Amino acid sequence: SDSEIVALRTLLRGYTKEVPELGYQRPFDTRMQQIEAGRRLTHYEYNCVSCHKFEEAGGYIKATLADEALAPPYLFPEGAKVQEPWLHDFLTTPTTIRPWLNIRMPSFGLSDQEIGVTTKYFLGLHKQEFELRTYHPPLDKKYLVAGKTLFDDLQCLSCHYTGKMPEGKTPSDLAPNLALAKDRLKPEWILSWIANPEAIQPGTKMPMYYQDLHEPSQLSDDLGADAKEQIRAIRDYILTIQGSK
Repeated sequence: SDSEIVALRTLLRGYTKEVPELGYQRPFDTRMQQIEAGRRLTHYEYNCVSCHKFEEAGGYIKATLADEALAPPYLFPEGAKVQEPWLHDFLTTPTTIRPWLNIRMPSFGLSDQEIGVTTKYFLGLHKQEFELRTYHPPLDKKYLVAGKTLFDDLQCLSCHYTGKMPEGKTPSDLAPNLALAKDRLKPEWILSWIANPEAIQPGTKMPMYYQDLHEPSQLSDDLGADAKEQIRAIRDYILTIQGSK
């Protein structure tokens, strides 16, 4: 492929005694070593790029599908997006997040060491370090009440669900189960996602409800029409959602 030709050409042109000036060198620090190790494992050893898109590579299976909505998810945001304990459990024993997909994540039998390499790869892409911390911020009743109102007004369950799959929807209309959010998603990522989903995943169908976080919200007068406060309220309410039947 063209990308393989470029990679080989770059390698061959690198076989020289000439050393680039410091301004053109990229330091191979710990973070870059972790990213490189993760790329080798996910891109080449396990060929995860056949199904998923990482960075600017992969997702090749999408070309064989009649509906792009049936493709496996884009994984570049993963390091900023998912909780590390959840990721470890998922890579150990994959569970269903999007039941409408016909393609299923294989159980590769990854070792803890390989899961660690993958986790640090995702984190490194977002300049984050692995850390043990709580993923359950304190919740204030005023935010929960306002969040429930906003959640209902925005009709979030017209695409998302919290238990039984909604009927009469096409895969393009569906979004992941929000009952999983409290144990799966990082609280700060949910804030970023609600504020500007297009910046995280170009082409997403998730609406951008807040065009300017510094301007009064046009959605509601709740919380003084403060956009950032409303986003926090929606996030906090999502973190309380339990699965329904």
